[in-house]
Amino acid sequence: MKIPQYDLDNLGGEYVLTTELENTIAMFLGVKHCVMVSSGTSAIFIALRSIGAKNVAIPNLTMVGTAMAAELAGCNITLVSDSGHIPKNIDTYLHVSLNGRHCGIDNVLKHKDNILIVEDACQSFGSKHGDKFLGTFGNVGCLSFSPHKILSAGNGGCVVTNDDNIALQARRLKNFGRESGGSDFHEHIGYNFKFTDIQARFVLDQFPELEKKLTRKKEIYLRYLSKLKNIMRGHSGTPWFVDIYVKDRDALSLYLKENGIGIRTMYPLISDQPPFSETKVDGSGLEFKKYSDEGLWLPSSTSITDEEIDYVINTIQNWME
Repeated sequence: MKIPQYDLDNLGGEYVLTTELENTIAMFLGVKHCVMVSSGTSAIFIALRSIGAKNVAIPNLTMVGTAMAAELAGCNITLVSDSGHIPKNIDTYLHVSLNGRHCGIDNVLKHKDNILIVEDACQSFGSKHGDKFLGTFGNVGCLSFSPHKILSAGNGGCVVTNDDNIALQARRLKNFGRESGGSDFHEHIGYNFKFTDIQARFVLDQFPELEKKLTRKKEIYLRYLSKLKNIMRGHSGTPWFVDIYVKDRDALSLYLKENGIGIRTMYPLISDQPPFSETKVDGSGLEFKKYSDEGLWLPSSTSITDEEIDYVINTIQNWME
């Protein structure tokens, strides 16, 4: 599919620290452009608008912000019930690398000559599939810097791409349609999804610790995996959180809370969320439903100690026995 073309005369001005952060992220990920925006959700909205997406496929298991962004962009949404499944009659696939996993992206990429690919990699900063970072496989990728992400700006996100035209359109859309600040002439439609230098300072200060954080995330996952392998999924990248899957999830959730352990249940299916209850679901697979019904997020902050992890493990094992 052909991407809409835009004038490249002026990519627009940015704040100094924001520009420094954009260059730092682009260099780290190995992409040409990074455009900082106000959130991961706004990044998805801007990405979809930048490529002119109209008929979009979205995995039925994701955080609701993925679907909300597509709705805001005016897209016709088809929900898919299994990783990597490609419906007919779409122009864009919105791939979600849930919890840092590649989630069937290789199958999606087989269709790249016929559809555009937007990556929601908001849970995957620093996670790789093979030797390439998630968020950099498609036409455009979206990342998040909300409070509980591997790098945090308090809130924020970015759009990454190797396409000059997508980058230009993203910069216009985030800044009231302008190509630079300081002007009140607006040639294009745009919105206020700007990122601040104060936020950029926070993220830049965290970058020297990024590799250490990514390493610790993997260590946390492997420590849980060593004792809970039978109720965990494999992971070849960097986990955002540690997730387990049990049939009697509600009973385990209650038991963990009674023992002072904070957990969260996996997301409901998008089709089970009231705003999307009438949205078409393509495919008959049960993959996402199983994960949605049985999934629990365990304590996984980089600040958690090995002793705290062992306490969670022992509590789960006690419940299972």
